Amino acid sequence: MKKSAVLFAPFLLFLLFLLFQSCGTDYHEDAASSKTHYGAVKTKPAEPAAEIKNTVQIDQRDGLAAFFIRCESDLEKAGAVVEKKEIINSLSHLRFMDTGGDKYYLLERENISEMIDAVTQKIYSDYILVSQNGTVIYTKTNNSIFSKNIKSQPDAFISCYAKSAFISDVSKPAAYSGEDVILFSKKISGGTLILQLDISRLGKVIGERQFIIGAADGLYRIAKESAKMDGSFEFFDMINKDALSAEKSTMLIPDKNISGRLFTKGGISWIVLKNEKALN
Repeated sequence: MKKSAVLFAPFLLFLLFLLFQSCGTDYHEDAASSKTHYGAVKTKPAEPAAEIKNTVQIDQRDGLAAFFIRCESDLEKAGAVVEKKEIINSLSHLRFMDTGGDKYYLLERENISEMIDAVTQKIYSDYILVSQNGTVIYTKTNNSIFSKNIKSQPDAFISCYAKSAFISDVSKPAAYSGEDVILFSKKISGGTLILQLDISRLGKVIGERQFIIGAADGLYRIAKESAKMDGSFEFFDMINKDALSAEKSTMLIPDKNISGRLFTKGGISWIVLKNEKALN
């Protein structure tokens, strides 16, 4: 009996070893299977490339919108300074003086410009003050419109005078040798304040791969190539107008890889376009 037990012991150990190896293999296979399944559950499915390309949500920190907000803030601060110092009333008084009016205006002009500079971004090509009766009583730089009635100027200036607050589309001031401008205006005590911005400033905001056209007429408002300014965007008729949105940028001309979105502000209604493959 003892001899049989001794002979059986190695065989029993061998069986136990095989059983252990089998369990260990099953465990590792199950663990690997579980890990693979878990990863599949947790991993988000890839979004179709076409959807990413065709619809992109606009970042709330969008540069163009933020820039206009800063300009509106400048207008508020500049208006507050002009009202506090009663500048329009003072300049109106100097204008009606029999003698010395021009002399005193020149002295005041520099001071007024410095006061407005102190509360704004110093990015504007001109500051303009218009009295209640429509006379331009102060400009920072443009002497050609000084003492003129604002109603004799282009429509954008007339709208600035007529409305309580206004942002113009791209305009070119009469008798002005500079580039096209955008006007920010508001009614203040005694008259109207206008901040004039050269559109080259906006070109720096939107970057090289974006350009802007009018939503209604398709004319270039901002383009990398100055020769295109005031001309028509050649693919305007191909734009899918139904896909235009102010909330997201959409592929508007797939054949040309051009995406875009709507931008509206005051008197502005633009389409901001982006060439997805090549610089404009």
